[in-house]
Amino acid sequence: MAEDQGVNGDIWNDEASALFQALGWSKIADSNIDIPGVGDIKHGIDSIFAYKDGFNPVKDQGVFIEAKRYATGSFSPKKLDDWISKMDMKLRELKFGNELYDRYPIVDSLNISNSVLAIWFHDLENYISYKEKLREALLAVKTPRTRGPSTINRLFVLENDHILRLASLVDSVQKWNSALELGPNTFLQYYYPASSLSGFAGRAEPVLNLEYMYSSFIFAKSQMLDEERNLASADVVFYFGKLDMNNLLRLREAMLTFEMITKNNHLYLYLYQRSDEFRKIRPDVEDVFNREGPVHFEIRMMERFGDLPTWMKNT
Repeated sequence: MAEDQGVNGDIWNDEASALFQALGWSKIADSNIDIPGVGDIKHGIDSIFAYKDGFNPVKDQGVFIEAKRYATGSFSPKKLDDWISKMDMKLRELKFGNELYDRYPIVDSLNISNSVLAIWFHDLENYISYKEKLREALLAVKTPRTRGPSTINRLFVLENDHILRLASLVDSVQKWNSALELGPNTFLQYYYPASSLSGFAGRAEPVLNLEYMYSSFIFAKSQMLDEERNLASADVVFYFGKLDMNNLLRLREAMLTFEMITKNNHLYLYLYQRSDEFRKIRPDVEDVFNREGPVHFEIRMMERFGDLPTWMKNT
């Protein structure tokens, strides 16, 4: 029924909002708002968020969220093209209108060239076999043509696998923080390495930005108590890639490049993927990461969810 679909869509919007907030984003205004753009044409927005960008700290990022809840049998590649085209149009219309800034003055201080299409396929038993078709549809998406004033918009898509991966990351961070005995000032923060291209120094932030969401590894820093209950520093890496020796050696090279392996720090490597073969190479992996390495090295497995976790549903 159309009424049920609207209610379920609103619920998914709230659930997606819980995920973004758990990643450190700040919600602006209510959900499901209508804002006039150029020519007073109203545009429906599921939600608007802002976050401090660790890779570009000069200006906070604003993000428009479109939350779609669908069954795989009701989805088609044409819908994807249509959604992305409309998202691009909304961004262009709203950023050059006045109503958005009059209603929410904070938006004037944000870069509002970002939007996220968060698609949740609720028939989980069918999603597994449908993933390849979805991947092909994403690869075939046509980039929207510029209409009106020339600006570059960034359009991101999140679907089940990626959403659950981010939920797993949040779960691991929450468990890490809950185990600390030092207070919130020492909580884990995502680490953004220095870059000669951007010109910004490395920094740690409690916020995960859009680019990091799609990375095969995410760096973090934290304080902790060692076995003797002395204050210690921890380097933490969340790794979502393949669990073979070649990929893990490349991960170690990246960690060395960005100073995520240091002699005075503890090192924790969180793994997302599962592999029976990894058990065979695990001792070799531990030897490699311990070589000339940290005070203590430990591999931990991240929780993997088959459905949305309860902390997303209980909003």
